Amino acid sequence: MNADPEFDIADAFVERAMGADVATVVIGGKVVVEDHRPRTIDVEGLYREVRAFCAKGLTPEQRARAEFFRNPRIADLPNSSECSSSSCTPARC
Repeated sequence: MNADPEFDIADAFVERAMGADVATVVIGGKVVVEDHRPRTIDVEGLYREVRAFCAKGLTPEQRARAEFFRNPRIADLPNSSECSSSSCTPARC
């Protein structure tokens, strides 16, 4: 952080702070993060649940969706004549 008296501290918190800068979070008077650790969720339980879900593998529908997003086809993107923005290119539409 900057020690300059003209420095806008609100701007620093909103625009420049990172998650690592937050050690404690209090919401509605309840401490939900303390010493950078969540206090309101069972992190190990969450990891167990995610591992169990991943062990099942993807359904055919989930696999197809993942493959679609992994390999987008340029032919499926609109061409520049279909774009409403003058700065739009087929790769960015």
